[in-house]
Amino acid sequence: MCKLVMGNRDGERGGQALAEVADSLQLRRGTLVLATDPSTLVVLWPVETPADLESARQFVTELQEQVAQRAGQLGARVRAGIGGYHPGFHGVARSYLEAQQAFEAGRKLRPDSVMHGHDEVIPHLVLAQNPLLAERFVTHSLGRLMDPKVRNREQLLETLEAYLARGSVKEAAAALGLHRHTVLYRLEKLRELLGEDLEVPATRLRLQLALDLQKLL
Repeated sequence: MCKLVMGNRDGERGGQALAEVADSLQLRRGTLVLATDPSTLVVLWPVETPADLESARQFVTELQEQVAQRAGQLGARVRAGIGGYHPGFHGVARSYLEAQQAFEAGRKLRPDSVMHGHDEVIPHLVLAQNPLLAERFVTHSLGRLMDPKVRNREQLLETLEAYLARGSVKEAAAALGLHRHTVLYRLEKLRELLGEDLEVPATRLRLQLALDLQKLL
C-alpha cells in the first residue's frame, strides 16, 4: 500500500500518479497494481516464500527513486506499508490489512521513512490495542518527563529520541543541529529526571518503546 506524500500530507491524486510511475518499472510477473482511490496505490506483489518480501521492498525503493526524479524540487516522496507473507486467497486480504496497519502506525512513528513493514510495528500494535495499559506503560517509563510543567520538556524529549535512535552523542547532536556539549547537558538532565542509566540496553529499549507508544495513543 503506497501513498504519495507532498510535504506533510498525502497528495490528493497520488494514487493515480504512483500507478503511472509503477507501470514504467519492471514488475514481477503476476503483479497487480491498482489505484483504489485517488490518493492510494495498492500493489499485490506475488511471493512464494517470506524471503521474497525483499523484492517488494526493492520495488518500493525503485518507486521512490523514480518519484524523486520526476518530482524535482516539488519534494514529493513515497510512503508505503508492507504486509507479511500469507499463502492462499485469504492470505491476500490478511496481508492487505497488515499493510494498512503498518502504514498508519509507521506514519506516526517514523514520518520521514519511506517503508514501514508490519513485522516492525507489531509490538506497538499489540500494546496499543489496550490503550489503558499502553498509557500506564508510557507514564511509568517516562516518569517526570510526562509532566508538562518540566522546564524545556519538549527539548528534552526531542534529545532523548534522537539519542536513542542514533546511539551516540555526536550523531544525535548532528541530527538536532546542536553542539555536543548541549546534548551532553540535556542527557544529564534526563538522567536526573528519569533516574535511569541511559547506557543500559534494556532501559534504552523500554524508553524507545514508550516514546513510540506515546505517538500512537
